[in-house]
Amino acid sequence: MPNNTQIEGLKEAQEMLRRAPRVIAQKALAKGMLAATAVMGQEVLSRTPRSTKATHTDPHLADSMVVDIQIDEAAGSAHAEIGFGKQGYRALWVDHGHQHVSHGGKRGPFVPANPFMRQAAISAADATIAAFEDAFVQAVNEEFE
Repeated sequence: MPNNTQIEGLKEAQEMLRRAPRVIAQKALAKGMLAATAVMGQEVLSRTPRSTKATHTDPHLADSMVVDIQIDEAAGSAHAEIGFGKQGYRALWVDHGHQHVSHGGKRGPFVPANPFMRQAAISAADATIAAFEDAFVQAVNEEFE
């Protein structure tokens, strides 16, 4: 399911980054990414199914959610991932559906897809972009006040 989100204002933001001192740009980029991942992370978390069988070795997916933000200072760019760490395979099974198969090849019932991650990405796309833009602009403006 392709997501055709149109982002406007990137050229203006890139030009603002070129003009601003590097440290200001990096600070604004970090604040923007934190704001964006907070919005998207909350949406993913709110849609993550809760198992009734969670244990210390098999936790709820929501308890395994991780956010990773990486900023490339040299390129002036950033990348964020929201996932479920070592439990990521379970999140994919839930999101895309799966069938239990024993080591002996016996097949259990098919568990239909519950596309909570894909729906979260679609649902929160606009708010995530807006949160990034707002935090980014606010961080730059704070430096020049």
